[in-house]
Amino acid sequence: MHQANSILMNAPKLRIFETAADLEKWPTFLPHYRYIRYLERGANRNVVKMAARRGNIPLSWVSEEVIDPDKYEVRFRHLKAWTKGMEVVWTFVEQPSGVLVSIAHDLHFRIPPLSPIAEPIIGGFFISYVANQTLKHMKAYVENLSRESEAQADMSRRSRAATGETDPSRSSEAEADSSRRSHNERDPSFGGEAEADA
Repeated sequence: MHQANSILMNAPKLRIFETAADLEKWPTFLPHYRYIRYLERGANRNVVKMAARRGNIPLSWVSEEVIDPDKYEVRFRHLKAWTKGMEVVWTFVEQPSGVLVSIAHDLHFRIPPLSPIAEPIIGGFFISYVANQTLKHMKAYVENLSRESEAQADMSRRSRAATGETDPSRSSEAEADSSRRSHNERDPSFGGEAEADA
């Protein structure tokens, strides 16, 4: 079984990646997730029990999560329940119109003759629904964070302009330039070089 879902998100790639990797926060903005409990926790590898719902139907499974910041991938391997052995890969690809976030699920059924019956139920009814809900709500969450960040930055610029303050980065550059000029004026070797060049 192969099931792929994707959506375009208008937010920084790193923010989206970090949001997808931080499972602890998922239930705070994904309403279809009931809870996520860490069974093992590490820097880039975790084992978690994940519980969601498909409508009124409760679902739960245990997964190993591997976070790969070099490849910008978040990978899962289901360890228990009816999806045991399923591989899940999140990818994040920058495009001109945003970041394409994709979730691919791959599962080889343990009882092959049942796959024609199980695939539309597991893949279509459960997995596709949960994945689409996850992408939809994550998109709303990260895009709202981006709007809030832009609004705060704009408010800060307006506040500085109203009070006559300069941009802190420009102010730092001006102070550094002034310090260099002052140092050169005091440094006799600088004056000697200037005379020699003349």
